[in-house]
Amino acid sequence: MGSCLERCPVEVINAIVESMELHDLKTICNLRLACRTLAAKTSLSHHFQALFKSEHVELKEQALCHFAQETQAGGLRCLVQNLTLSGFASGDKPRRTRTWKDKMMSSRQRNSSLLSHAFDALAKNGPTGKLESLSLDVTVSPDLQHRHQPTRAHASFDWRHVWMAAVDTFLTAVPSLAGSRIQIESLTIFNGPE
Repeated sequence: MGSCLERCPVEVINAIVESMELHDLKTICNLRLACRTLAAKTSLSHHFQALFKSEHVELKEQALCHFAQETQAGGLRCLVQNLTLSGFASGDKPRRTRTWKDKMMSSRQRNSSLLSHAFDALAKNGPTGKLESLSLDVTVSPDLQHRHQPTRAHASFDWRHVWMAAVDTFLTAVPSLAGSRIQIESLTIFNGPE
């Protein structure tokens, strides 16, 4: 015999979840961990599902691998409708050697493949089979930002790191889109409303 909370109708569970703040994901997750029945009933809440509609994924192999695995498993992660892919501009000086370029190409191909698998899984397992929006952006490392903080930082900022990250982000995302079955309604490339 289950607890009193387990026997509550879905509408009551939805009311409980909706009374919780969206930023209080930990409390909602704890409720879901109480038992399978509550996890299933909580998953039906539109309030809870809204937490998964927007996703921000870094274009790093570990993050992409995690995202691809979760989307292929189906479930709540496939509810994503607004996806932002973020490249990373660091202050590291690029080496102009053949080995470095080969490593970059290999890394980009792996990331593109992982992203393509994630897109295919979203197309297959998502509620609409498409994304409402896909955005590409570049995050600048705090180290790089700190080095360019004088009064005229804009004039002295070395944009090459940002440009290289933008190129890498673009050359990872576009082949992934081309190689997958996902459809997107809106594409924002490095120029969204702030």
